[in-house]
Amino acid sequence: MSIRVLGSVEMVTAFALAGVGGRTVAHRSELLAALDETERMDGIRVLAVEEEIAAWARDEIDRLKLDAQAPLVVEVPGPRGPAEERQTALDLVRRVLGIRI
Repeated sequence: MSIRVLGSVEMVTAFALAGVGGRTVAHRSELLAALDETERMDGIRVLAVEEEIAAWARDEIDRLKLDAQAPLVVEVPGPRGPAEERQTALDLVRRVLGIRI
């Protein structure tokens, strides 16, 4: 299984020490380009995106989470810890379907 990480320099460097490849992103446009690049790559099954950076393109991240053909998208806390407005899978279902479970 191949994993790719998108995030800050600190996050990508930490994952690289464990043998996981990735790309640093510093702006929304870089994140969108990296997401597009990742979708076109063969073999990527898990995409780890730093929470704070994922917020820059929330709609695109959520679209990937719901796409069965896309890699599994996992938002991971960055160097500053978990985001206060952390979105759970249940929150995503509620927002997309417009129902409460």
